[in-house]
Amino acid sequence: MSDSCKYNCSAHPTQINAYGDISGIGVTVAFFVTAWIIVLLLIGYYLVVYNPELDPFRKPGKKTLCEHPNAIDYVFLYAFRKIPHPNWFRSSDWSQHSRRESTLNKCVIMYSDIQIFTGLAIMISGYIALSCGLQSYHWQLTVYLVWLSSLTHLAALSFLRNHLANHPHQLVWRVIAMFIIMVIMVLLEVAVGLAGHFNWSEGPSKASDFAVCYFHEKMDRTSVAFETILRTLILLVYGFSIRLAKMSKRFEGRLRTVAAGLGVKAMRLQHRVIIEYSHPRGSGDSSRRIPTIECQVFYYLAIAGYSLLSIHLNLFTSFLAEVYWLTLSASWVKRRFVKTRQLGSKEENEWTFGQILPLLLVVAPLATVLKHFLPCQASNSAQNQSPDQIALLTWNQSEMNEARVEAQNESLDQPDTNEAQAETQDEARDDVLVDLDHRHIHSIAYRGTFFLAVVAYIEVGIFFVAGLSPGIKGH
Repeated sequence: MSDSCKYNCSAHPTQINAYGDISGIGVTVAFFVTAWIIVLLLIGYYLVVYNPELDPFRKPGKKTLCEHPNAIDYVFLYAFRKIPHPNWFRSSDWSQHSRRESTLNKCVIMYSDIQIFTGLAIMISGYIALSCGLQSYHWQLTVYLVWLSSLTHLAALSFLRNHLANHPHQLVWRVIAMFIIMVIMVLLEVAVGLAGHFNWSEGPSKASDFAVCYFHEKMDRTSVAFETILRTLILLVYGFSIRLAKMSKRFEGRLRTVAAGLGVKAMRLQHRVIIEYSHPRGSGDSSRRIPTIECQVFYYLAIAGYSLLSIHLNLFTSFLAEVYWLTLSASWVKRRFVKTRQLGSKEENEWTFGQILPLLLVVAPLATVLKHFLPCQASNSAQNQSPDQIALLTWNQSEMNEARVEAQNESLDQPDTNEAQAETQDEARDDVLVDLDHRHIHSIAYRGTFFLAVVAYIEVGIFFVAGLSPGIKGH
């Protein structure tokens, strides 16, 4: 960065100057450590604590079940938690589950707040520094840091959905702060109007050029850089919009209801095909109905279509998709940042006082995390759980569901029964799954269809995130 707040767009620097406040080794490590702590906390929460049966908008301390549990989360976590793990990895006890969830909530809230204010500070200070001759190289790194900040905070919104549903005031100011970051990135042309020019490996633009000189130039809409920025903007706006929509109980509930309805239609069609085409209608084999090829194709396509739509909607609303997109996007930002930073000066890798201090400031939040987790670990070690006590449901729950349905049918046949029985059934709802057909979701056919849907989901992620980045091929 130049020593004075002056720049000349007709005489750009020929070399990249060291600017440790943005691209210094200590600043970079501290920022990414904080961001990846959030990523690891969310992954740990999903694998250890998250229960897809529970209503994400339930009241504190309640075990209110979701009307339509997400089958994707159930299938994945059921398989994962059947793998042998240490005792502390399981959370079959409700009080233990609540302690872990409360601990992770506190940690994620703390780090997400750090990301909010860090992103705003980097964005504002970087924009102010443009008039002082900030180079394109440093501005591009600033865009990546702010994008990572917004990414991790958006993921934290989904993680804290239950907490924020019971604390609406905290939700309001966090959404406002996130909206401000997104508006600044878009309207001030941080991600589009400027970064779209940075195709340093091809073309006249150089990493050492003054960044502010690109603000009034038109972008080449046929360039790879422009295409990359469009993908970035789509991910940013989509991520903010969909996560904000998922904070609505009505929106989330409707999506789950539609997914469950499509799954029921697929199972009914499959059952109809089995009954109608596999069993004789009369006493002899001549009475067996032989379907036409067109009819068979129609039924099979309908079953496949309903099943795929149901699975894709379940993927859309699943926590697994949140974890997948967060991990993939964070890896993408890290990859692009590291490759871009290779173009910088070697002086940025020196551990000066200004680079050691940011790392020391990361220690305080880490100490808070350890303080929250150590009591939880101590209480976990005192409880010796058997390997059979796994957090998710077991196969016996399908029998519990059938018993519950039979009890409800009997209560309909006997309207004058004691009201206390109805209250007992309502209380038992905390321990009984509502809407999952266990035999269906554990079948080979369902898992095969689920695998195909996941492959398509991965392909979409690769298209948006894992593409080659222009101008950062490195040395």
